[in-house]
Amino acid sequence: MKRLLSLALVVMLVLSLFTACGGDSAGTNLGGEAAPAAPSGEKDSVIVAMNADPTGFDPQVTLDATAMMVMYNIYDTLVESDGACSSDIRPGLAESWDISDDNMVYTFHLKSGVKFHNGEPFTAADAKFTIERAMVEPATASYCASIDKVDAPDDSTLVVTLKVPFANFLMNLGGSFFGVVNEKAVTESGEDYGRNPVGTGPYKFVSWSSGDNVVLAYNEDYHGEAPAIKNVTYRVLPDTSTALVALQNGEIDALPNSAPIDAPTIEADPNLNLYSAPGATIAYIGFNTQAAPFDNEKVRQAVKYAINKEEVFMGAQDGDGVLANSPLNEVMDGYNPDDPVMNPYDLEKAKALMTEAGYADGFSCSIKLAAGQNREKVAQVVQAQLKEIGITASIETLEKGTYFEQMAVGNYEVYVGGLNWPDADDMLTYLFASDGPFNWGSVYSNPTIDELLVKARQENDAAKRSEMYQQIVKITDEDANKIPLYFPNQYFAAKNSLKGVRVIDNCYYPVASWSWE
Repeated sequence: MKRLLSLALVVMLVLSLFTACGGDSAGTNLGGEAAPAAPSGEKDSVIVAMNADPTGFDPQVTLDATAMMVMYNIYDTLVESDGACSSDIRPGLAESWDISDDNMVYTFHLKSGVKFHNGEPFTAADAKFTIERAMVEPATASYCASIDKVDAPDDSTLVVTLKVPFANFLMNLGGSFFGVVNEKAVTESGEDYGRNPVGTGPYKFVSWSSGDNVVLAYNEDYHGEAPAIKNVTYRVLPDTSTALVALQNGEIDALPNSAPIDAPTIEADPNLNLYSAPGATIAYIGFNTQAAPFDNEKVRQAVKYAINKEEVFMGAQDGDGVLANSPLNEVMDGYNPDDPVMNPYDLEKAKALMTEAGYADGFSCSIKLAAGQNREKVAQVVQAQLKEIGITASIETLEKGTYFEQMAVGNYEVYVGGLNWPDADDMLTYLFASDGPFNWGSVYSNPTIDELLVKARQENDAAKRSEMYQQIVKITDEDANKIPLYFPNQYFAAKNSLKGVRVIDNCYYPVASWSWE
């Protein structure tokens, strides 16, 4: 057995790190009334903006990045991996673990004396319940494809047996979807659990006023080091200009996912800091490949050639970030900057393909999107471009919860999507696997891709794994199921007296590492 010895308590990170990592990302906004300024060193509350109302706080059910930003502060995971963004694995609720020689059995030795926010003791039964729940919930089932069974031989031991070796298993365990829940709380709340979350993390849920704010408070029974920030309010501010003014006026303290166009203003303000990092969030166009006319590959290819990505990129993002030649980018394994896939804009080729598909006179369709994150701008530019090949597209902007509900049952033709994952396996699985959560309605299925994803997870040789990912990228380009557009940079603006901010991805912001100067 390969024994990973128990580590000393991890010192809370307070240095600002600039790394990148990478779901359909919805934004993040924090809320509440602005707290009066306190003397330096005494302030123990923070107000954070988020750009949309969350959809709920159930980690095995919620795909919403806005909600994830809150959940990372409510729930603990068995191991720490910076929200599944880092291969640097540290103890979490598991103090140590053993891995069998064949990399198939993981035995976790759990921390004792940990309590849930409802006062219930944390045991291996809760960890088992959490993982088994993740294995069957639609949002997380594909994430657990490598897991065979979970056992809890006693209160402090959890044994996870895999079907096949999975190189990123521990890293994934540190992600939001494996936030450990209390079985009793989930059972008692039933369908309302997402509005009554119970974890073991540094902050406990206090209230959620839909469309306005979410309030968290310090968990007095927290098993780790007490954070400097004791009260957290997330305030919903969908308009980026309004959010920036609120930050400048001191009504909020932090603005995750600030707009690129506001970067010069933020940098020029002596009271603010701007943090940035390359992003792992992809903006893309997706199709319902089971609904005419997009069940015709030539139509999808025509749309691909009709879209001028650079024009979309400039119109929606002011050119801030990088154009996508693939569903992967530089922060992900398997990315090839010289990959010739994702063919360039070619209007004449697009028109020819429309004629070959039998739609020389065009057709009408709807472009669906969730409100926020510049998706309206993307849709407007694409709408204008599609007119050039005879496609009249209407734009349907939905409240995020409604959007997720309709997409999940395949109620769409074309949509503007976004997904934030720094790991190639996650990105490709979510977008292209037959049971991938962002293969909305399971409309797309390519057995070769499914097979390659399974093989890549079992492959410990990084070069061979990268080759498989590149094969998947080539297949997806040929199928034109989705059209990658661009990867925006990540920005986080905050008062310059707020320390310990780390920019990792667009939803992983551990407030327990923050403090006031």
